[in-house]
Amino acid sequence: MQTERAKLGNYTLKHARKLLLSALSGLFFFVSACDNTVDINAPWKEVLVVYGLLNPTDSVHYIKINKAFLNENTGALEAAATSDSLYFNDLEVKIVRVEDNVTFTCVQDNSIPKDSGLFANDRNTLWTFRTRLSQFNNYRIDITRRSTGLKVTAQTAICGPASVLAPAQDTFSTLNLQLENIPVIYSSGQNTGSYDVQMELVYDEFPAADTFMKTRKSITWNMLRDQRTNFFGGGVRLTNIIPRTAFFQFVAARIQANPLLRRRVQHVNIRFYGGAPQLVDYISVSEPSIGIVQKQADYTNVTNGLGIFSSRYIQTIPRVKLDQNSKLVFNARPEIKPLNFIF
Repeated sequence: MQTERAKLGNYTLKHARKLLLSALSGLFFFVSACDNTVDINAPWKEVLVVYGLLNPTDSVHYIKINKAFLNENTGALEAAATSDSLYFNDLEVKIVRVEDNVTFTCVQDNSIPKDSGLFANDRNTLWTFRTRLSQFNNYRIDITRRSTGLKVTAQTAICGPASVLAPAQDTFSTLNLQLENIPVIYSSGQNTGSYDVQMELVYDEFPAADTFMKTRKSITWNMLRDQRTNFFGGGVRLTNIIPRTAFFQFVAARIQANPLLRRRVQHVNIRFYGGAPQLVDYISVSEPSIGIVQKQADYTNVTNGLGIFSSRYIQTIPRVKLDQNSKLVFNARPEIKPLNFIF
């Protein structure tokens, strides 16, 4: 779950103005005055932020729970560098399968290191539970803070798999680059509102003078982004025709020509990323504004908190080979020739 968005405070502006007028005393009029004190901080409120995307292809699931903080005596950057400002230490976290009330207790996990940056990285507390999820069930997260009694909850349906017809149905298929276009055809999975589709080109790179010194490399092409299904029951057929020239141009732009190197295509991995409707809405309202007005709406499906608790389905068709004629086409393209791809 490549980028992390945290809302660090709830800011409101309170205006307090008192003006006492007395018709009986002009002197009192002049000694009375306006109170122009401006308090930029809202009254303190306990705010809990949840980020959880349940993927039915995983057996272990991770949920991130943080504090939204505002400290009148400490700058935001200073507070962010302290772990105690980011995490709660007295939470009870449970996942409930709604249809039969089966409950999974989440436990803390600090095994995944956090990248360095503005936020403290001496610990990276996640909440985890193990089970296989079903697209035919709904799941609810229940969070309780023991010291205050704060209760936070959210619920999501689970995304189902897409039925993929092209550009490859399975590992035994081949990718055809002989036609002018690359078809991307699939039927949407249940409870899925949008899809991204990527194709990863995997290739070997080696010196022309020593073909045994191979290095396995890859680049990833975003074939489709945010294709909406407009129906969450599944079974929506989505057909896309993508010019193969776009793929060749992408490869030429991402790989640097070097006359001392040779390269050989191995295979492609095709990935479908399906997102539940709540996740689609969350991403849509969180995108940067391109207009003059930078005010953005807030979206959350978390009750008594902030963030997103939703589902996604990551579906990979691995190790799809290029047929021999497609390799010939690929290597002969004018955009690709300077990159020295060979059989």
